[in-house]
This record gives sequence, structure tokens and C-alpha cells, in this order.
Amino acid sequence: MAFSEKGAVVRLLWVENHAVFARMTGRQFLAGHDLTVVPSLALARETLAARTFDAVLLDYDLDDGKGASLVEFIRQLPTVPILVRVSRLLF
Repeated sequence: MAFSEKGAVVRLLWVENHAVFARMTGRQFLAGHDLTVVPSLALARETLAARTFDAVLLDYDLDDGKGASLVEFIRQLPTVPILVRVSRLLF
């Protein structure tokens, strides 16, 4: 799937433990895509083992560890998704 295709639905996994932030941002910016949100590294590993994604949006600071610890797992997948580091800004 080419990301440049107009109207293409992208399969996204978002590893984010702030449910309100993920829900609001998902509705506003990612509503046209197949978005799966998981709140932990453990659930992210399970989900990545079960499904294929085009991209993974990865928060840095999660309740069960740092998002960076998932990078090597992602690189070992049969189909490696694009990896995007995302973080919520605190004001």
C-alpha cells in the first residue's frame, strides 16, 4: 500500500496510555484510517504479533516501560511497519 494514494486507508497501531488524548486526537486527525489504540507495551507486542500494520505510532513514556524498548521487536516483524515517535505535550 502506497501512502501517497489519495483516500487510502492506513492501518495504524497507536501505543498510547492516555485514553482521552488518544480518543480526541484519533477522532480529529485519524478518523479516516483503521486505528487501533493500545495502552501498553505488552498489548502492543500481542497486537503486532496478531495483525499487520502500515505504521506504529509510539509514545515514549508508557506505564510498563519506555516506548523505545519496542523498536527492536518491531524491526523483527515479518512485515516491518513505519515507526513514528509521538508524544503528548504538557502545557
